[in-house]
Order: sequence, then C-alpha cells, then structure tokens
Amino acid sequence: MTTSFRSSPLLRGSALLLTGLSMTACVTSKTFKREITATRTEISTERTERLRADSILGQDLVGLRTELKKDLADLRTEFDAKIVAAGNSMKVMLPVNFAFDDAMVKESDRAALEKFSQIANKYYPGSVITVEGFADPAGSQAYNQRLSLARAENVKRELATKGMDASLIRTMGFGSLRQVVPGAQKDEPGADRNRRVVFVIESADARATQATTTTNNQ
Repeated sequence: MTTSFRSSPLLRGSALLLTGLSMTACVTSKTFKREITATRTEISTERTERLRADSILGQDLVGLRTELKKDLADLRTEFDAKIVAAGNSMKVMLPVNFAFDDAMVKESDRAALEKFSQIANKYYPGSVITVEGFADPAGSQAYNQRLSLARAENVKRELATKGMDASLIRTMGFGSLRQVVPGAQKDEPGADRNRRVVFVIESADARATQATTTTNNQ
C-alpha cells in the first residue's frame, strides 16, 4: 500500500513564514547596503567639499595677510608709524601729536587718522580699539591725566567721522606716563612726541596680527 502524506495547514504556514522572513531579510540586507553606500557617498562628498572650502579659506587668508602687510607698510612709509604685535592685539604708534596744553586734533594729522581708520575697518571689523592719550610732564599728574584723556576723546570723535564704530572705541588717559623723550616739555626738543596718542587693536582673530612685525619699538 502506498501512503500519501499531505502537508498540514500548520506546515504550509510555517513554510510560507520562513519564505517571507527570508525575502524580508534579503530586502532588508539590500536596503541596508544601499543606505551604507549612500552614507559613504555623503561622507566622501562632505569631506571633498570641506577640503575645498579649507583650501579657499587658506588662499583668502594668504591674500588677506598680503594685503594687510602692504597697507601696514604704507602706514609706516607715509606716516612714519611704528607697529608692534603681541598675541591677539596690535599697538600702532602714529605721529599724531598735540600742541602744548591743547587737546585739538591738528589738520595735518587727519590724513594719518584716515589711513588708520581704513585699515581698522577693513581688517579688524568688530574689534575693540583703545585710544591711549599722553601728555608731556609739565603740570600736575592729575591735570595731565585729564588733558591726555581729552586728547584720546577727540581722536575717537575724529575716527567716528571716518566711519569707525564709536561703540567699539575706548579711551584712556595716561598723563605724562611712558614718555618717549623723558623730561621733554613745553617747547623743548621732543616734547611734542610726549603729547601723543597710541592705538591698541584687540583682535579676536590672531591670524590678522600675523602680518605685523615685532621689530618696531615705541
């Protein structure tokens, strides 16, 4: 006698379930591979774009430093400025001097202030700039401090008229401290060099100060 076995509904269901799981696993595997491939492509593309952007930025910074060096060289040549870089700040000594017991900006010094404002606006936007005022040793220290502060304030107003943001300009008066020509006062030789202002640019971007030199002294 030949015995015929027929699949029970339970066995048929199990077979279909296994087939379905196998197909699902196959589809899931293919989907996973596609996602991995897509992710790798995105990462590769992002890396390529980042390297390209870094290259462009590097070129821009080289160009920035080259232009800044030229403008600072012009400031030295045209106005006999002295420039010193220290960390993230830069000190600029312009020959902006004052008459004895006077805080008014001279007409002859406006061109130097114009050049300084152009450099500050172009290369140091948003940076805090301190104008330090000084006086010769004639008179009391208290009087000289007020006079030197008035000089710094007048220079600040002059820079503001040339497009600089007055809210980013601080002023300080040091009286007769840090004399360039010790003891020189009134009409004595070198006294006008004591009656001056000094600019300190506090740059958040150290790269901008890399174009300056540290060989100039006050």
